[in-house]
Amino acid sequence: MSKYSNSEKLFKSLNKSNIQRKVLKAMKQNFTLIVDGNKKLFEEFENLQSKTRHRQGSPDYPKNFFKNLTKFLKNKVKIFGVKENDKLIAATVFFWDKNSNRAIYAYGANDEKYLTKNRGANQLAMWLGIEYAKKNNFRYLDFGKTPLSNKSLLTYKERWGAKTENCFMLVHPKKATKLDVKRDSYFFLIFSKLMRILPFNIYKFISETIFKYL
Repeated sequence: MSKYSNSEKLFKSLNKSNIQRKVLKAMKQNFTLIVDGNKKLFEEFENLQSKTRHRQGSPDYPKNFFKNLTKFLKNKVKIFGVKENDKLIAATVFFWDKNSNRAIYAYGANDEKYLTKNRGANQLAMWLGIEYAKKNNFRYLDFGKTPLSNKSLLTYKERWGAKTENCFMLVHPKKATKLDVKRDSYFFLIFSKLMRILPFNIYKFISETIFKYL
């Protein structure tokens, strides 16, 4: 982000059709924008995140995971939310590492109903976090790890100006108890499909059971 002198120039560098237009469209809606780190908002985000991961077929995070972020990270974590009629419809979570001058995009969630209507709430929630990072003089924005097999997510991040770099993982001990399942494997595809069609309460129970092995 450092090569752009302000957030306006940074915004103009983003993908025009998929990012700029949708953010500008969302700004014209009757949305309430929130930048905060309080526990109540994290409780709302936790519920929205659960529904998002259920829709994606991914195991949910353990109960109180996001509330504990505020407890342990305090002012190093913030939510950027978009609300309509006092309902959280899209949000992103960013971490702040001042030692490395880095803002880290950590989590995102959205209401499927608003996502399909293409009103730009999802893009606006992301832009709120990026704009905040730029205005607070963070030099780098880290979009985190993405499997090379997940082409759609890689493309999404690149539209926000992300540059792909290879990273390598070392596992110790060699015989780890953690499940090592590739996202493009046949097992994962079947598992993901099953998670999507399960009733929500059963999905939550299974997620609590298996998440510690992931």
